[in-house]
Amino acid sequence: MPGNKRPPPPAPAPNSNLVGAQERSHEVKLLKAGDDKRVVALCATLERKTFPKHESLFEGFEKEVRRRNALLFYCEDSAGAVKGYLIVSWRLPPAPRGGNIEKVCVAERFRRTGVGRALCEAALAAMRDKGALEVLLHVDPGRVRAVALYEALGFVRTGPLIEGYYNNIRDGQRMTLALDEAG
Repeated sequence: MPGNKRPPPPAPAPNSNLVGAQERSHEVKLLKAGDDKRVVALCATLERKTFPKHESLFEGFEKEVRRRNALLFYCEDSAGAVKGYLIVSWRLPPAPRGGNIEKVCVAERFRRTGVGRALCEAALAAMRDKGALEVLLHVDPGRVRAVALYEALGFVRTGPLIEGYYNNIRDGQRMTLALDEAG
């Protein structure tokens, strides 16, 4: 009957943690040398908002991502805002072929939507393509979701817990992923 139609569900609030389906596709981009500074500035702002001052690269963010052995991967939403980014550094010769995931940052409203996984997978694929044999990272073991993501990607905890790794406030756990050359 026409009079018995249910009203549509209410739209999510503007600052809701709900992310629409159109925002669930996560195209990962690689910052290139000629890219404008807009992306770097947006990532630096997200860095400052997300991490405590003693962990933030905000002051030297552009210098960090422009190093010759660093790559910045990022995802944007449909409006051009950065959903998240990941910084990788390569070990320079004569060190063994490999890299480090230096920083992973996902905007709060895009957490648990696959942005972190997409960024990690893109970075790992790039490292494989460049012939890396292993990837290292450090993570606060109290960041349970981050640890679970890294373990799901194949990282294993290596070495003892590093007490006070994060400015003598939080501990750090080294995790390693061996990359086979076949991918």
